[in-house]
Amino acid sequence: MAEKQKTVLLNFLPLTPQDFSFTVYRKPYQQGDKKGEFPGCIRSKLPASADPSIPEQAYSEYWASFVPLAGYDGFECSSFTNQVLTVTYLYRCLKIACKLHLSDREYLLSNDFYKKRVAFTLVEYPEGCETVWLEPYYLRSQHKLGFLVDFHFRLSQNTRFSRRVQQLSLSLDKTYRSNRDFYIDRFEKVQVFLRNFYHRLFPLSDEPVTLDVEKKFLEMDVSLLDVKRYIVADNHTTNSQFNGIREYGPLAQALASTRIWFIFRAEDRAYAQDLFRALRGDSFETFLGMERMFKFKLNSGNVSGYPIDGFNPEQLEKLVTELSASELTDPILPIVIFPYSKGNDENGSREYYLAKHTFLRHRIPTQFIQLDRLKQKEQMRWAIANIGLQAFAKMGGVPWIVKPQVNKCLIIGLGQAHEVVNGETKKYFAYSILTESTGIYKDLQVLGRSTAQSSYMNELKKNLLGVFSQYLNQYDDFVVHASFGIHRFELEAVQEVLDTVHHDSAQHKRFVVMKFNDDNKYFGYAASNNSLVPFESTCLALSRDEFLIWFEGLQYNNPRISKRIGQPVHIQFIYPQDLSDEQKRVYLQDAINLSGANWRGFNAKNLPVSIYYAQLVARYFREFQSLGLSEVDLNTIHPWFL
Repeated sequence: MAEKQKTVLLNFLPLTPQDFSFTVYRKPYQQGDKKGEFPGCIRSKLPASADPSIPEQAYSEYWASFVPLAGYDGFECSSFTNQVLTVTYLYRCLKIACKLHLSDREYLLSNDFYKKRVAFTLVEYPEGCETVWLEPYYLRSQHKLGFLVDFHFRLSQNTRFSRRVQQLSLSLDKTYRSNRDFYIDRFEKVQVFLRNFYHRLFPLSDEPVTLDVEKKFLEMDVSLLDVKRYIVADNHTTNSQFNGIREYGPLAQALASTRIWFIFRAEDRAYAQDLFRALRGDSFETFLGMERMFKFKLNSGNVSGYPIDGFNPEQLEKLVTELSASELTDPILPIVIFPYSKGNDENGSREYYLAKHTFLRHRIPTQFIQLDRLKQKEQMRWAIANIGLQAFAKMGGVPWIVKPQVNKCLIIGLGQAHEVVNGETKKYFAYSILTESTGIYKDLQVLGRSTAQSSYMNELKKNLLGVFSQYLNQYDDFVVHASFGIHRFELEAVQEVLDTVHHDSAQHKRFVVMKFNDDNKYFGYAASNNSLVPFESTCLALSRDEFLIWFEGLQYNNPRISKRIGQPVHIQFIYPQDLSDEQKRVYLQDAINLSGANWRGFNAKNLPVSIYYAQLVARYFREFQSLGLSEVDLNTIHPWFL
């Protein structure tokens, strides 16, 4: 077994020195002041007195400028007087250095108002540019100022996403396979940046201030949460979902009366037959078959074929009508051999979402298989087990659950699929994915839908209150997992509801809100591992309420990396403010556990299902909206979105 990892190199270059001063010019903020009336100024809290010898001064709000302005007083600001202001000052210094020492083609300023980021060009390709970016940052857990730094491939305008783009983004290796050296390659890109740009940018100079940064990432202590454990048939516990099901079977059976319909074009009949044989376990050693793995036997008694002329709306409506009539009350699962690619082909995507919507409108879950995948035997060798798993869950089966840290806990995955046109929200739409802390899927409920923010917020609070009221007597803990896309005003509404429920509840209940972001600006490397990949369940504290978690990573019993390991997930505790460190650790552990409850695949585990399922649902809703399709009632269907 590998030695336990104790540190991780965070993608953070500390500033040196940490203690310094710079001059700002300030003017007291007055109630009613508007930002537009103070161009180039930052609204900041600063000590009321300029005398640094006065201890623990009260702070007041000011408009602050880095250049002299009429009516503004000079103020000597230390680096830790207001870290937000200092970060803005560092960004200003970095921009000055770029303008003085680099050509315009070598760097690009972020056009996002909230991102104080500069991207530096390493290599240009027809598809885009390899870049490494710098962003000033205050690392609260270490009380250090510095710069975050990381690699990013920036697409050229009008470039379509492709395997080549994935390769240039380091997701795929030189042979277009999953990049097992993702961490090594990403680390090396930053080293290239340091070799090419460091001496031209640093030290930063803003007379009389001179600031340098260290060339090595900050080494930080980490803790290790527990690895995931899975519960399968007869309550057997295992550290592998696949091996556990193969040896003992699934936790709960699918509906035995379910009938499988293979839907295909007449010319694709042979591929449908290939898929049937693969699901029966006749084709690949990687999958034993539905009967041996999931105790669901495929035979002529419960399997039928249905050739279809095409996937236009008229044909689909005819198909659904005939399937529904033929089965009466028996549940059905159509397995659709889809001749188009939903990812890389615009027409294929449109046909796919139209077809998916048609079945959902009739409350029928479906399993779609792309024809191109069926034609690739090597791909099917590794995909067939996941296809069987998804079909089993859609038939009402429970493959496995995870061993929870908190029992009697309801996880409310909060997602949104707002319709935004030219930066303006035209329609608000929020929903919740309800799961237990064991990973058991409970429900999908719409929380709010409206074209006006005010009515949407009223709906959101009312329906969220209804969720708590519905389950209040069944659970002791309620944890909201909010995706990164949830806005501040929506989180404030959630906290308002929780305050109400907590106040009205006579029973002792705990309510927690956590926010997850899997596409964040943080990264880390384990220098003690050849792959540079930290161990699974590594936890790094960024502040009192912010953590980086590696939901996937190096395995203790197997140091070999077999696929690309993704970046860590940023988690922030939003509510309440008085959770102890041990309580946070418990909820972080359950988040890790829930990443193993993903029934979409045996190895799909980089996010808790509360967030991952919400992302899948959002994708469907956005596509349905873009096609102008009607809303569908999804509340009582098994997890159709797998």
